[in-house]
Amino acid sequence: RNSGDLRQLRLPISAGYPDLKKSQNVLGFNDHGDSRYVHLGPGGEARLILQQQPPVLPWLQRVGGAVTSFGRTDRKMRFSVRALIPTSITFGAAKGCNLKRQDGGMMKFSQTGEILTAVLAEGAHNLELICGK
Repeated sequence: RNSGDLRQLRLPISAGYPDLKKSQNVLGFNDHGDSRYVHLGPGGEARLILQQQPPVLPWLQRVGGAVTSFGRTDRKMRFSVRALIPTSITFGAAKGCNLKRQDGGMMKFSQTGEILTAVLAEGAHNLELICGK
């Protein structure tokens, strides 16, 4: 996949949603018009499996920077982001989740329904989204 440089795929919304449990190195997605943009993790290979229902695991909806590392479990997403300017990061299916910095400090965020958004300053950020018990 382009030496790991390809970071996004565009699909028709009718194709379905990423199955985040079965897919590999898939960060999330964002819909614009009739297209679904699927965000892929850094480097290496990615495997995208689609399903008809929205995922129940949290996903990265949008970030104004480059994701430089990524890992996922059923309860957590760990990732590093490099922001060249002050920006934000947004997650879907994140109701009841918390966002922590690598140093263990909680990040301030806003939550509207299932959507969680946090402001990121310029620079490198090591973050962990923790959901559930």
